[in-house]
Amino acid sequence: MGIGPSPATVNEWVDLTFVNRPVWLQLHTGDPGTNGASNIANVDGRQLVMFTRTSTGIVQPTGDPAVFVVDAAASDTSITHGSLHTAAEGGVWVWNLIAVSPTAVVGGDEVKAGSMEFRVTGWIA
Repeated sequence: MGIGPSPATVNEWVDLTFVNRPVWLQLHTGDPGTNGASNIANVDGRQLVMFTRTSTGIVQPTGDPAVFVVDAAASDTSITHGSLHTAAEGGVWVWNLIAVSPTAVVGGDEVKAGSMEFRVTGWIA
């Protein structure tokens, strides 16, 4: 007997959380922690991201990618994670992300975050 949600339930939850709803992306230089508030990158705040579900079942950003400007005073570092929140400031933390490839940055750099995706396949309940 399986225990837990079905793939359809999980996908509906992902849709209700992300698809056609505004969420704000925060960049991090390490693990964001259990509330998305640790290791916050020295950038110009959170950026708005909108998601859609493609015909192949992947939830991914729609529109122009989020662009972050690294604070001019920032020293050499790498962007390794992201977190998603319900507001530009404060709000509710909803999801942590890990970068496929960490991105090295220095003060004044621009970082584009355009390649994110969510999908549930092979869920075992």
